[in-house]
Amino acid sequence: MRTKNLNIALITLLFLGIIIVGHAAYRELLYGGVCANFIIIPACYVALVCLILLLIFHIKKNGVVWFLILSGFAVVLAAFASLGHLLGTSPCAISVMGIPTCFLGLTLFISILVLKFLEVK
Repeated sequence: MRTKNLNIALITLLFLGIIIVGHAAYRELLYGGVCANFIIIPACYVALVCLILLLIFHIKKNGVVWFLILSGFAVVLAAFASLGHLLGTSPCAISVMGIPTCFLGLTLFISILVLKFLEVK
């Protein structure tokens, strides 16, 4: 039962993330300047690809190692974006709730990573 609940929570977080980050990526595509850059690529594009791949690895059930590696990468990426925002070197967009989107992304990816650890434990 616990594994089933963790599975539902993970899938829900991944779908929510895809919808929210997908919207930010769409706005970045239309208007530009919505997402901070990761090297020369908007971070929301990288985050969206990560979320889609994480969903695929989660559904396949045999990609646990890749899931953990990719979600760890996403946590590090979001942590660097958050640090850049705090230092003022790379400001993140502000959500409608007034919270920087990089902080929301960091929270999302940490939550996904923790849930996956709990599921495979």
